[in-house]
Amino acid sequence: RLSLDDQSGFETMRGAVSMKRAAGEAPPEQWLRLAAGAAERLKNDAELIYWTRTWVQYYPKKDTWRLALGIFTDRTQLPQDVAIDMFRLRRKTETLVSEADYFDYLESMSVNGVILLPREALDTIGEGIAAGIISESTQFVREAKADATSGLADDEKSSASREAKAVASNNARSILSAADVAMNYGKFERAVELYDLAAANGANANVTNMRKGIALYELGDMAGAKAAFSAVTGSPNAEVAGFWLLLIESDRSRVE
Repeated sequence: RLSLDDQSGFETMRGAVSMKRAAGEAPPEQWLRLAAGAAERLKNDAELIYWTRTWVQYYPKKDTWRLALGIFTDRTQLPQDVAIDMFRLRRKTETLVSEADYFDYLESMSVNGVILLPREALDTIGEGIAAGIISESTQFVREAKADATSGLADDEKSSASREAKAVASNNARSILSAADVAMNYGKFERAVELYDLAAANGANANVTNMRKGIALYELGDMAGAKAAFSAVTGSPNAEVAGFWLLLIESDRSRVE
């Protein structure tokens, strides 16, 4: 009987999983559940994140996505520019399951209490209300919805001129902001162009590659998205990009 009472047990399990992989087989789900449970019992966050992620890799069901992404988010300090892309993945995999999840998602797209991505915010709020997870009567939902509605009206008047000015400026920060606005409105082809331009002007490569990967994923360009996510480096950026890669690798119909 395999013991998972210390680090050597996890290494033994990794070896057993590798043998299954080499044989072209998926490891039994019970193995992965056992390893994740042991990591939880031993309060070993690194192993817990590893084994829940591996569980998703082989069994990409909604429940395993929810477990893995929830654990990763709870146990990892994500900078704001990384957190929003994790919450986008949680939205994509339908693993936003509490008021706190929606509150944190809205916070990730806000600066000084002002929502910078109003279309994305309103769409997300609408989904949460429709799913019965958040209520329109809750204060933070009312305030966020009002803020996003106001921001949306402002954006509709000025986003085109701001984008033109950003492109003409060759300023990385301004171009990156314009790319984020394009993403916010679902203009994914334009977002890809602007993320490339932002990168060419010196914007953070991890941010531009991550967001470009998401835009390409939305466009259905899985090869392009995979290349962009694979170019993301460093922690926790690479781990978040790695989860997006898992989504690409799994058959979407299996996220159920």
